[in-house]
Amino acid sequence: MKTNWCAMFAGATLLALSAPASTQAADLYGGSMKDSYIPPPMMSAAPSWYFRLDGGYSAYDAPVMVEDGVDTLSQTSINGSWSLSGGVGRYFSENIRGDLTYEYRFEANAKGSQLNPNADVPGTREFGLNSHLFLANLYYDFNNRSRFTPYLGVGLGFARHTTSEGTITNCNCTGTIDGETVTDVAGALMAGFSVALRDRLKLDAGYRFLYMGEATTGPLRAVFDGNNFTANDPTIENIHAHEIRFGLRYDFR
Repeated sequence: MKTNWCAMFAGATLLALSAPASTQAADLYGGSMKDSYIPPPMMSAAPSWYFRLDGGYSAYDAPVMVEDGVDTLSQTSINGSWSLSGGVGRYFSENIRGDLTYEYRFEANAKGSQLNPNADVPGTREFGLNSHLFLANLYYDFNNRSRFTPYLGVGLGFARHTTSEGTITNCNCTGTIDGETVTDVAGALMAGFSVALRDRLKLDAGYRFLYMGEATTGPLRAVFDGNNFTANDPTIENIHAHEIRFGLRYDFR
């Protein structure tokens, strides 16, 4: 009798242990071992690419302006200006992404004064400066699984500067400055954050320090008492801007 009770206990134990496995197997086949196999649900792939559209406002540091290659102009300035850009980017990992951007920088007024008493053409030079900016950017996103994601970034590319025809004032003369277009290297350092607005739409805002090389004008032409004078083009060296930027990013696969 003792042997029978032991056999019955062992059989009940085996039946209890095998029940969960049988239930799981049945679930995979739609509730019955005879039903067809139903695979577990697959997770959707993370976005790989994104579009971006941005706007910003730039405040420029007082630039160095050199004329005739030797005279440094005084009281130099570039007024603030707006910019508009767009681009396409790719996510390389959970934290690293990059994009290529094109930006149009609206015209800003540039100014500098020739105070050298021995200069052929004294006075204040004023002209417009607008630029086309192309950058390849790389970013590191912190804690990108949350709705709020801070980031750091760096960019490298080139800027194509165009100076518009300008004027010379405070010289007791009639003077003009020819425009010119030049291309130079550009670079950027960025810090900002993104906020998820919807599943694939993000608000992007931040600060950017921008270096855009140098720009030049054409020759200066002035008339004093019927006499014509010409000076070589002023050069704006080491153009720096501090920018507040904001925009939208849209993810897609």
